[in-house]
Amino acid sequence: MCILLVRTDPDAPKHKGISYILVDMHSPGITVRPLTQITGERGFNEVFLRGRARPKKNIVGEKNHGCRSRSLR
Repeated sequence: MCILLVRTDPDAPKHKGISYILVDMHSPGITVRPLTQITGERGFNEVFLRGRARPKKNIVGEKNHGCRSRSLR
């Protein structure tokens, strides 16, 4: 799984309108390419998301509320 923090309300202030979404890395349209470091090790990847939107059922918490804690409400 991959975690995405995405803007789901383009009209909201910059610190709001963000949603926390889980994405299955085996979903269609996802390409992962390893980044080779100068040491030859591959510790990081580039991830490309193309095509369809991610399912709403994968939003964690409430839409446009990012990953804020309940204690902050």
